[in-house]
Amino acid sequence: MTSRRTDELGRAFKGSQLQMQIYVNRRRRDLNAKIAAAFPELADASFTWHAPLEREKFTEPQDGELLKAIDEPGLRESLKEFWPSRGPVWDGVATIRLASGKKGVLLAEGKSYPDEFFSKCQAKDPNSRTLIDKRLAETQRWLGVRAGSRWAERLYQSANRYAHLYWLRKVEDIPTWLVHVLFTDDERHHATTRDQWEQALRSIEVELGHPATGFAGHVFLPACSRDELIS
Repeated sequence: MTSRRTDELGRAFKGSQLQMQIYVNRRRRDLNAKIAAAFPELADASFTWHAPLEREKFTEPQDGELLKAIDEPGLRESLKEFWPSRGPVWDGVATIRLASGKKGVLLAEGKSYPDEFFSKCQAKDPNSRTLIDKRLAETQRWLGVRAGSRWAERLYQSANRYAHLYWLRKVEDIPTWLVHVLFTDDERHHATTRDQWEQALRSIEVELGHPATGFAGHVFLPACSRDELIS
């Protein structure tokens, strides 16, 4: 997650928020190709992006708006039971049409530098924290993560995204993928080279407990100039 400062049209000024806006609205073909190459099941899939869209001032969905974006409004009660309100704000959301004709969901998170992977759970309400800890433990078991991985302490930024992947794919049986879109050489915001990213990812994977899934991964894309978005 990066700074959420935007102009009057919702355009970000820098960082992964800006880069996701550019790729979803200006370089969608490049973005789709990278994601399809990263997940064999998506090789022949088609993508329809629902956020962040320029015509909607690049809104990033959360809670009920996420369900609206993936055309699953009927899951509102299930989501409320699974996770407290004010859940993750999604950098990018798309629906997928698989080669088989079946519908799927793609959840995307943009990162411009490794520290964006890290945060601590800020839930103050004890009932909310209890529910979060329960769902993170369920997700860890599903992913085969080693016991004792403290996702809520340092890795909450990633952990709550994995939890929603678990909820959609395992609990609701909706084919869902989670992709971290990692931007390289972003000179406007903590420039990180491909080599630096790969070194950092090895450490992050160790802290996460090496989640074993073919439904989550990452892609690398070069950072673009903001001029692409305002031209």
